[in-house]
Amino acid sequence: MSSSMLLRFARAVTVSLEREGLLDVVDGGQDRLADHVATALGAVGTGSLLTELVRAFTTCDAVIELYADDDDLKRIIEDLSPSQARPG
Repeated sequence: MSSSMLLRFARAVTVSLEREGLLDVVDGGQDRLADHVATALGAVGTGSLLTELVRAFTTCDAVIELYADDDDLKRIIEDLSPSQARPG
């Protein structure tokens, strides 16, 4: 995946989680979080997307709390529009 695609994906997931009250981020930390998640996902060769997303969210100092479980993350990813999840 390209880095711009990963960043777009990370931003979309972050926004959706925040909108649903499943993620608390420090004020002004959204861009830093999206960069962190995109970088973490880009460094992973194989493995579970959900596992890596959780790891990325929980290791970023911009995150106050992640309340989402795997089912929440799956639903949010599935609900992303193609333009949010794929290169345009």
